[in-house]
Amino acid sequence: MSNVSLRAGKRAIPLDAGTHVVGRRDRITGHVPQVDLYDLDSERSVSRRHAELDVAGDSVTIRDLGSTNGTFVNGQQLPPQVSAPLRDGDQLSFGGVELTLSTSDAAGVSTTTPAEPTPPAAVPAAEAPTEQPSHVITVCVNHPHIQAVALCVACAEPICRDCAHEVGDEGLLVCEADAQRLAGAAAGAGA
Repeated sequence: MSNVSLRAGKRAIPLDAGTHVVGRRDRITGHVPQVDLYDLDSERSVSRRHAELDVAGDSVTIRDLGSTNGTFVNGQQLPPQVSAPLRDGDQLSFGGVELTLSTSDAAGVSTTTPAEPTPPAAVPAAEAPTEQPSHVITVCVNHPHIQAVALCVACAEPICRDCAHEVGDEGLLVCEADAQRLAGAAAGAGA
């Protein structure tokens, strides 16, 4: 049996049999997906729950979970919520993070589980992306069966009407987690 991994240069992320959520850690809740691409995602283009990989022996399938910036296999964007088979050597893109699927051992590759980095600092709302390409239908990060209506201005995740909370005089939309964080910060500032 071959070892299945995702590779970025000389770094490899091993994948055991089973289902693996690919994404980036949630700085608010502390949730870490099975395949955490935070270390490789300098542009914050990977969604917290970006895609899902299912490994059964040497057979691997991928499914985009309604990510904001899309999942690509060999340059072709996957439709959300549709599983696709993968082969050894396929080039995978999760937002701006590019990896290669390997279903065999390769000499000179360091197989390590990603280290736990320091949680990222909050991104000012002015730097968070607020627009989505018009041809992409994105689903809510918390409710993958519901279409998103906006991106949270604090964390840039897609949110549905039920998850959207207005904050500030401008009526900016944030997700539930960021609304709670902002309310806690405001309460602490007033004390």
